[in-house]
Amino acid sequence: MISLLYMKKIIKQIAGIAMALVVGVSLVGCGTASPDKAADKTLKELQSSLKSIAKELKEGKDSSLDKIPGLGAVASAYKGNSDAIKVLGEFADKMSEFEFKIGDVKKDGDRATVKVTIKTYDFGNGVKKAAENAKSKAESLAKEGKSAQEIQKQILVDVFKDMISNATDGGKSFSREIEIKMTKTNKEWKIDTMSVVDINNAVLADMQKAAANLK
Repeated sequence: MISLLYMKKIIKQIAGIAMALVVGVSLVGCGTASPDKAADKTLKELQSSLKSIAKELKEGKDSSLDKIPGLGAVASAYKGNSDAIKVLGEFADKMSEFEFKIGDVKKDGDRATVKVTIKTYDFGNGVKKAAENAKSKAESLAKEGKSAQEIQKQILVDVFKDMISNATDGGKSFSREIEIKMTKTNKEWKIDTMSVVDINNAVLADMQKAAANLK
């Protein structure tokens, strides 16, 4: 029987993959002549990059996993499981659907702060509910006579689908205002590294934090 501990490990892996997706495409420096335009350009490029990788993942090919920087050993759990890769693509697609609104801009020499409100699906809540349902899903598969290996392969798909479904049920219910800090270098404004972390957490609706808090 697949243990509850294993279920939580799977969910934490999913959260790690989500972070790898967003970090891999958002750390690209987007320099422009004004802070608000730099923020706008970065977030639009993040949306576009997530859509692009989602399209590749939906084909279900192992090679598409190589497009996710920092995925590392976690990729082995997905290779050879085209259904799991496809549902990962569905998730990347949902991630790309976040909305954002540029707010106040404050400049002080070569430093600036841009307020941005990000609105998206509640992936953090999706993780919590998927964790609650995971054990019963594994037990149901076992009753169907599935082997431990078959259950592990299927649960990777089912838990991910459950997380997406629970996150998107209420529409884009997660909203957060963040302050993006920038530095002007060579006449171009670029986002500071720590602000990239804030962007990632908002786009993922605190998904990684929710996974880390599973007990």
